[in-house]
Amino acid sequence: MRGLARIRTLTALRRLDPARRAIVIGFLHDAKLLAPLSRGFLLKPEDFAGINLQGATLYRLDLKEINLSLANLRGAILMELNLQSAILVQCDMSHANLRFSQLDNAFLANANLTRASMLRVNLSGATMTDVDASGAFMFAANLGGAKLSGAILKDTDLTQANLAGADLYGANLSGAKLIETNLTKADLSSADLTSANLANADLAEANLAGAKVTPEQLAHVRSLRGATLQDGSLHD
Repeated sequence: MRGLARIRTLTALRRLDPARRAIVIGFLHDAKLLAPLSRGFLLKPEDFAGINLQGATLYRLDLKEINLSLANLRGAILMELNLQSAILVQCDMSHANLRFSQLDNAFLANANLTRASMLRVNLSGATMTDVDASGAFMFAANLGGAKLSGAILKDTDLTQANLAGADLYGANLSGAKLIETNLTKADLSSADLTSANLANADLAEANLAGAKVTPEQLAHVRSLRGATLQDGSLHD
């Protein structure tokens, strides 16, 4: 019976528009019918891969470990969600509002986050290789230990963000706002920091080997103590 109910629910979801899909997901969440919220779940995390929720609203839901790979969440309101360890490969979240959401340890490889609003979002330990977050608003976001190699963060606002220990190898940070940003022990080797604002950024023990950054930019940082500079030399 549960298998039949699951099939019927999935069929109904596919027939609904994005706004009504979001309402049904909220109902299933509140009824504890989404895995892993309850053993008596109706839908599994993988059932949402490729779903179209463009412009829909999901608020304060526990969707940890959900699989939203290839999903269309463009312009969606996704505030205060628990998306811990979620799979969001190639998910389109451009122009989405993800403020205050929890995405720690999520897998977002090749996701589209252009112009997304991500105020104080938690992305610590997340895998974000080759993600495009150009123009995103990530004020005070927590990206400590995140894997951002090859990421496009052009013109992204990372003011007061935590990027301590983050892997930013080869990332495009041109024009980014890194004002008062914590970049201690971050790997910025081969990163493009052209025209990035590094005012009061903390780059202590960061790796800047081969990075595109000028002495004028570095003159405004808070600390370069123990950092590896572009030429491979160690800063005092």
